[in-house]
Amino acid sequence: MEATRVSSAPVNEAKASNTAKSDDEAMAMQEGGPQMEGPVNSSILGTIVDFAELDQPVAETSPCSKHPCRALVHVQNVLRFGSNYHGQFNPGDTIPITFAFTMAPTKDLFPEFNQHLPGLQPGDSFQAELLERGGVENSYTVQMYDLTDKK
Repeated sequence: MEATRVSSAPVNEAKASNTAKSDDEAMAMQEGGPQMEGPVNSSILGTIVDFAELDQPVAETSPCSKHPCRALVHVQNVLRFGSNYHGQFNPGDTIPITFAFTMAPTKDLFPEFNQHLPGLQPGDSFQAELLERGGVENSYTVQMYDLTDKK
């Protein structure tokens, strides 16, 4: 009787596939863990309490030398908790925020914008995503915002 030879190729391919998957998982864990999905930044509903001084000097050519770019903001609500949220601000807190494109209306300052910002004054409420500056505690920047209540 002749022996029948059974190919082990499919078994080895399956083992190779499982090993590759395990290697990918191991690599992800070595690189800081699996990739997180969803937003990194948090979004708030806030009210401008008052203008504030910038924490660093600015060039004379900067729009922030002529228009307010920083304010104390009362956090009315946290609308979205991003992956970088770890309890650093809560509803009811007042935090300093820098506005990347000033707090003045942007139509004349940045005519190249597709969407212009209306400007913010003390008492105005807005909704925005907060960008955190890495390594600097309580350093938040707003690029774009939606005005929700003009005082």
